[in-house]
Amino acid sequence: PEKAYFLGHVSPASQPDSYCTAIRALIDHARRVAPKVPLLVNTMGWVNGLGLSLLVDVIRWLRPTDLVQLVPNEDSSDTPLPLLDDTLLQSACGWMTSRNGAGSLWPLEDMSFYALPGSNYRGRSWARAKREAMVLAYLGCNVGADGYQTPKTPYWLWNTTPLRLPWSAVVVHDCDNSVPKSDLLYSIRGSVVALCVVPTDKLLKTENPAYPKFINSCGPYECLGYGLVRAIDPSEHLFYITTPEPPERLADVNALIRGDIHLPESLLTAQAQLLQCGWAPYLAKASSEPVFNGDEDEEPSDDGSCS
Repeated sequence: PEKAYFLGHVSPASQPDSYCTAIRALIDHARRVAPKVPLLVNTMGWVNGLGLSLLVDVIRWLRPTDLVQLVPNEDSSDTPLPLLDDTLLQSACGWMTSRNGAGSLWPLEDMSFYALPGSNYRGRSWARAKREAMVLAYLGCNVGADGYQTPKTPYWLWNTTPLRLPWSAVVVHDCDNSVPKSDLLYSIRGSVVALCVVPTDKLLKTENPAYPKFINSCGPYECLGYGLVRAIDPSEHLFYITTPEPPERLADVNALIRGDIHLPESLLTAQAQLLQCGWAPYLAKASSEPVFNGDEDEEPSDDGSCS
């Protein structure tokens, strides 16, 4: 995507303020870079309680010309979402837009509302499986002149040459804040991380300049892509990252942030069979030169392997 922000969680329930900050930043970006291009927004599916308040906020900030609501039939077991017409949007309580009595300051008189029949299928039980499939498809892409291409081998995850990233070049953070900073490297090894850009004034100083830096919150921070921490080399102070993003896009990345996006467990539990075939997911025979903002004069490791 041209612009994205990482919140760290698959639902905004745990940090609605950060979600609102990211939404407003995306809306401002779209209006700034393409003010005359139609903007189509697919809102999230959480439409009860706090979710409805956040949805009202998004609509008020967008001030759309047309609003389409898909309405399930009467046989649906879900709590029905009220019609999001002008009357409701004026009276509903937004999470942020209704603070300090400002709910009535969002005129939407020029909006056209359409209620169309929708599907009753929700697929909640498949949400995690779909996320994991999308993560695998994304990490396995190759970026070339023709854009993103799907992998040509089933062993792409551990048959791809990783990028080397010096510890001192990045921040490491776990969005759950449940891991002590001294153990963060253990938690991100073998994990999917967001490749983010964190403002320098948010960085916490460390006693050892060769070690990664830290932050206290998940932002939201601008996200330039995702990567898999294939391995960590404590002797050379290096991360080995697999990502489909091109080097020029990663030049500004200065943070590896772990959230609720993970590899499928089956991919890890099946390693015994893969090792018998000669494929080891977290071993690499060689690595490319660093593409992040690290020390350009650094000599590569002699053996180039890590586990």
